[in-house]
Amino acid sequence: MVLPFLLASAMCVASPQTAIQLQYDKMCQAARHRFLDGILSVRAPSYVAYNALGHAMGRQQELENLGGALKKAASVDEAVKILDCRMVGATEAQLTVHDLMQFLWPGDLAAGRAPIMVETLSRDTWVYGTGGWRLQTSRILSQRSRRDPGYVVPATVR
Repeated sequence: MVLPFLLASAMCVASPQTAIQLQYDKMCQAARHRFLDGILSVRAPSYVAYNALGHAMGRQQELENLGGALKKAASVDEAVKILDCRMVGATEAQLTVHDLMQFLWPGDLAAGRAPIMVETLSRDTWVYGTGGWRLQTSRILSQRSRRDPGYVVPATVR
């Protein structure tokens, strides 16, 4: 009975990029449903986020920013792609990540406005423990927001 557990654990550690991408996918799914607790569930208890200037954002500040945006948005979509994954020992991975979030605010469709796109490049550190892979730190390297120029307002709204 011990052998399958050891194999499963070894497989997760041997393929961290795949396991971590699954965690990012869980966060994206939670964002689509505007489920803040689902997003937070993949983070380590000691998670720290750093803005583009290198300043640590307090947990309360981040919860207010993210939670507020999720509550106000009419719809949210997110996609995360791992660009680079480097192991630091057996239980830590450093990744370069491209994150694209789309927020559609109430009234945007009726006004013919495109969704807001927030594009972020970050350096994330993940740690492996008894609960699997957890996001430890996220450092924003660059971030920009814009209206999606390719967005077409549905004819039913025009």
